[in-house]
Amino acid sequence: MKKSILLLILLMSINVFAQDKFSYKEKGLTEYVVLKIDSLNQNDLYNKTIDWIKESYVNPEEVIKAKFENEKIRFNGFKENAFVVKSLGMSNFLDARYTIEIYFKDGRLKFEPISLEQYSAPSEYSAGGWTAITLETNSWLFKKNGKKNKLVVTYPERIENLFNNLIISLNNYLL
Repeated sequence: MKKSILLLILLMSINVFAQDKFSYKEKGLTEYVVLKIDSLNQNDLYNKTIDWIKESYVNPEEVIKAKFENEKIRFNGFKENAFVVKSLGMSNFLDARYTIEIYFKDGRLKFEPISLEQYSAPSEYSAGGWTAITLETNSWLFKKNGKKNKLVVTYPERIENLFNNLIISLNNYLL
C-alpha cells in the first residue's frame, strides 16, 4: 500500500514537470511555471510554501521580502558556484542571487523568477560585483546563428537548472 502511494506521488510529480518546466532559449527564460496540486487550497499552498522557505533557507526572515496573505510571496535566494565562465584555459565559478514571486489560487501556484544576478570577484581587469542577467532575450549568450557563445556555453542550462531545481524542491515539499 505504501509503495502504491509513493508511486502515485512520483507519477504526479513527473507529470507536472513533463509539461511545465523552465527552459532557456534565444528568447530568454520561460516566464513562469504553474504547479497544479488539486489537493491543496489557496491557504494551504500559501502556508506550506512559507514552511518550505523556512526549511530551505538559513535566514528565512531575511529571505522573504514580501507576503500578501494567501495571495503572493516574494523572496530572494542565493546559489554558490551557479555559473562557470571559461577563459584562457581557466574556469571561474560565479555565485548567483535571484528574486522569485509565487502567486496562489486554489489547487495551483504560479512560480515566477523576477531577477537573476551573478557575482564576480574584483580583479585587475574588472571592478567585480553583482551584475544583472536578463531573463529575456540574451544576445550575449547566443550568436546570430543561434549557437551558444563559447565563453558562457553552460549559462542557459545552469539558469534552467537553478529554477527547475527550486520548483522541484517546492513541489516535492507540497506533495
